[in-house]
Amino acid sequence: EVQEIEAPCAEKFFSLSLKRYMGPYTVEFLNYPAEFNPEDYNTTPYGPFEADSIQYGNVDNSVPFGEYVIKVTDACGREKIESATIEFEKPTPLVYGRNNGCFSEYGRIRAEVPESMVVNATIIDAPSTYTLSIPQNVTANISSSGILLLYDIPIGDYTIEFTDDCGFNYVVNVEVPPFVEQ
Repeated sequence: EVQEIEAPCAEKFFSLSLKRYMGPYTVEFLNYPAEFNPEDYNTTPYGPFEADSIQYGNVDNSVPFGEYVIKVTDACGREKIESATIEFEKPTPLVYGRNNGCFSEYGRIRAEVPESMVVNATIIDAPSTYTLSIPQNVTANISSSGILLLYDIPIGDYTIEFTDDCGFNYVVNVEVPPFVEQ
């Protein structure tokens, strides 16, 4: 079984789980992305192996995205073909707006990217009650933990563009809602 493993910045690597096979066994790559050279991701990529799990790549050496078809042959001559698609998945930012409460005309926005840090941010659209010029660079409002924190901004709809430390760009729409009595 091919098991996809997450690495930083949406990169990935994988392992083969071979618990059902009788060692030693060998591995053959039948189909793989053009950029994939098995020797670059495992020092003995074809075996023979005795371990239950064989890893290709690691957090510092991710494999190329694409389709992998792998044939495993065990000591008994049994063959099994496994396939997996390793796909790029851009992280989804977590963004929300809140009202300051008690009939306030102001609120706050928080924007972050899981497993990453926001490194720059710009408000590119804001309600007419926002008095600063647009676009407004708000990079100074990023905390040391990489979270964009905007406080005491007028209620309304905002569009914010930001980049994380992996180089991914995001454009998000977020509302700072009006106060609602419960």
